[in-house]
Formats: sequence, C-alpha cells, structure tokens
Amino acid sequence: MAPEIIAGGKYKGVEADMFSLGCILFMMCTRIPVTEGTCDPKDKTYKHVAKGRPDLFWEEREKISKRYKRFFMLSTDLKNLIDELICYDPANRLTMSGVLAHPWMQGKLATQG
Repeated sequence: MAPEIIAGGKYKGVEADMFSLGCILFMMCTRIPVTEGTCDPKDKTYKHVAKGRPDLFWEEREKISKRYKRFFMLSTDLKNLIDELICYDPANRLTMSGVLAHPWMQGKLATQG
C-alpha cells in the first residue's frame, strides 16, 4: 500500500495506484518483495523510501536478493522509473503519462515496432 494510505490518509486512486505499479514492476523484474513485510515505517527498506534515499533502497534490496538467491541487475533507467513510482510524496510520483514518456518505456516501446 502507498505510504499515505498506511498513514491513515484518504485513498487517492491515481497516486496510490502509481505507487502500487512501482511495487509490481519492481517485483516482476527482480522476483523479490519490495519490503520484508508490509510498508511499515519500522521496515528498513521502507525507511529508505520514506527518506527519499533510493540509493539506500537499492543497496538494501541487492543485499536481500542474495538471501533469496536471486541476483538482479536492472538498468539505470528502470531503477529510475521505479524510484519515481515509489516516491514517498504522492505529489512527486509519476503519472501514467510520465510513465509512458519515461526513457525506459520509450526504449521498450521502440523495440515493439
């Protein structure tokens, strides 16, 4: 769930769903969970998202991937897209048009023909 919902805020579909999209994209590409449980403020990985530290988020997830015996290498563009989707502040999250215009998506769309 998006951080603002966990904090008891009102559900705002677009913003919350974009956060969920980022989580789903992360899990599809890495085959590991975004956090070790729910998006709980006590969760180490979640804290990195909350503090706006994607570098520490990725560092932590790469450590966790070894526990799952799943090594992953994601492109800088894909990491950036995920970062912009799981941004803690809903006002700064990408919209769907932002996702479609993102360099990673443009590369994927270009290879589609």
